[in-house]
Amino acid sequence: TADAEAKISEQRARDAEARAKKARSSANDERAKADKETKLEDDLETQLASAQNELKESKKAVSAARERANDAVSRAEELTDEIRQVKASPRYSQMSTTFDEEASLASSALTNKMSEERKAYIGQMEDALTDKLSREAKTRKLVTSIDDLQRKVKLQAKIAASARRQADHSMASAEQLEVSLPLCIQF
Repeated sequence: TADAEAKISEQRARDAEARAKKARSSANDERAKADKETKLEDDLETQLASAQNELKESKKAVSAARERANDAVSRAEELTDEIRQVKASPRYSQMSTTFDEEASLASSALTNKMSEERKAYIGQMEDALTDKLSREAKTRKLVTSIDDLQRKVKLQAKIAASARRQADHSMASAEQLEVSLPLCIQF
């Protein structure tokens, strides 16, 4: 019977050792899974930070395009007023009635030059507004993307935290089995 008890004890020790190895292997797998989930969380947070920086830059670009459009409109309006002043001036009226061809041509050239400059500013305004509209569309897409990323980060944080808790629990169980292993072998 002592021989039978020794064999039973040896079998129990082998079984305990196998359980401890299996628990350690499982704990290592759980830790790897937790690390993977934590890395995914970190990657999503990095993407979110990058998207937020891009949104900040996009908003600055929208503002700059708006400023360019406003400046072009202001300058075009100033030129329109200057053209009106030139045409309304007594000298311009006098030139038209006296048929002073040279003065009339000079005045006409001046107003034509101002009109061309005004058209250029209107073109700049149109370009700036087109740029602004495209950047606003990009900004809206970024806001949607950021909202989606924030939701993903929040969900992934919960998944990663759960995986870390599970890994910690598995590690604690494996360590407990390993600590109790020498006790099993003694019997």
